[in-house]
Amino acid sequence: MTVQFELRTIHNETYLDFPSVEACDWIARTQAFKCNGLLIRPITFTRFFDCPFVSVRNSVPVIGLIGGVGSGKSALTRFVADHRQIQVIDGDRAGHQVLDHSNVKEQLRSRFGSAVFDKQGDVVRPALGRVVFGPSAEHRSARADLERIVHPEIRKMIEGRIAQARDTNDIEAVVLDAAVLLEAGWDDMCDAIVFVETPHEQRLERVAENRGWTQEMLAAREASQYSLDVKRNASHFVVQNSGTVPEAGRCLNQIIEQIIDNSAGSTCENRQD
Repeated sequence: MTVQFELRTIHNETYLDFPSVEACDWIARTQAFKCNGLLIRPITFTRFFDCPFVSVRNSVPVIGLIGGVGSGKSALTRFVADHRQIQVIDGDRAGHQVLDHSNVKEQLRSRFGSAVFDKQGDVVRPALGRVVFGPSAEHRSARADLERIVHPEIRKMIEGRIAQARDTNDIEAVVLDAAVLLEAGWDDMCDAIVFVETPHEQRLERVAENRGWTQEMLAAREASQYSLDVKRNASHFVVQNSGTVPEAGRCLNQIIEQIIDNSAGSTCENRQD
């Protein structure tokens, strides 16, 4: 079968644009093929187009991992990393690291003043958090300004780490663990998104133990993000994390293997249409 397509660029990535549904059906059934010497593996998890676009950036997919606060995403990525060659990018850690950048500090001091800095000139994250997380209009305005300052820097860091991982021969996939992946628009860097679903009681117990948070603090932090329903519906796969880490970790590992291999199905899949 001869399939015609055009190359298009979206969000600085190159995609194959197939003009017909028949071509889309063919490419969806194809495990891999060559184009100008480049191996193309058609991972076509896109919800934005009626006809799938196939990324030709290379065969290392980026998998976004999202969930409620305290859902246990980090524990699951550690489990998977012990069983296969993945590169985990921690969005929260990247957010902490950019606070050390001189240009970010300068903008934060200009916007929030010296109250969010210590005597050494470092950002005091709890103090900054009290300014930006809360229900008032002032909190929302401050949070929007913070995101305007730090999100572009975090994105640059994530893009650099993705590129670095794709230059590493033994990396099978990149897992981007980022609480605000959807809110920040970082989902355009992902080939698929996985939602970790954990009961509220377990999440509250976890953040109380690990972070010293109260129920009110958890509610305030979650109010600053998209609702769990929005996150779940934006995801391609759902991992139930109400049991043990190995149980949910094996499920996540299976999903990642499916994405890597572009296989037809997974017993752990629970996509919400």
